[in-house]
Amino acid sequence: MMKIVTNEKGVTLVEILATIVITAIVATLIFNVQLSSSKQYDKQLNKNQQLNEVSYVLKVITKEMRKTTDISSINTGIKIKNDEYKFDVNTNSIIKNHEPFATNIGEFMVEYKDNSWNIKIKNLDGKTVETKIVVRSGS
Repeated sequence: MMKIVTNEKGVTLVEILATIVITAIVATLIFNVQLSSSKQYDKQLNKNQQLNEVSYVLKVITKEMRKTTDISSINTGIKIKNDEYKFDVNTNSIIKNHEPFATNIGEFMVEYKDNSWNIKIKNLDGKTVETKIVVRSGS
């Protein structure tokens, strides 16, 4: 009598295909989550860089204003000693002495009122930084 050997060790083609399909679905989901996270990170990084640039511009201008009393308002900007800061609507930038100083600017407003300078800078995303510098006259 012949003995029939049944060997059930191993995998069938259907099991291999099912594993490949499930792995592909999971990998696609992981890839999409990673891609979405990367895009969101880049978007937030860009917004933070723009806000930092606007804050830096305001910091530089206020620091220079505090060093002198030779300040005057000019068309679309301000003149501090020999430095001119102007807003260029065509390039959405602030120009310092005819050189680009800050980009992605939506609004640059300088106003002298009630013995103080009001400065407002808004980037293209709508984030605004502003300050008020009171002019003190010493004796």
